[in-house]
Amino acid sequence: MVKWLFFVFVNFIVNFSNAQNLENCYDVVYDLVHDSDYFQSKVKDLQNNKLAKDVRLALLIDAAPIENKEMEISYYENYSIILYESHPDHFVNLAQFYFDPKKGKLYLQNKETNRLRETKYPKRKFSNLPDSCK
Repeated sequence: MVKWLFFVFVNFIVNFSNAQNLENCYDVVYDLVHDSDYFQSKVKDLQNNKLAKDVRLALLIDAAPIENKEMEISYYENYSIILYESHPDHFVNLAQFYFDPKKGKLYLQNKETNRLRETKYPKRKFSNLPDSCK
């Protein structure tokens, strides 16, 4: 019985630690996108638009190098982040970002040409990304 309890306790600690690490990965990636030039320009646009008082910006990670079935995040070699405009009655997909954790580069997808272009973010944020998130 003691061995079984020890196994359950150790297993719980390992799973809890992995969940915290995943959450930390996503938090750092959200921060990178949030502080990007493109995202900040969208925030300013909304602040200057008097008609958009009920509109919010939302970020969603839909794919990552670390699969997470509980959060419905599928596996992809880079982090895939969608920027939404949230209205009271609908959502609008504004942009698709890709973050390459190995190169430390953030890309914005051009919707018309489907090409990626690098976008700026504070590089000091990249140092917050643990190696296990890459």
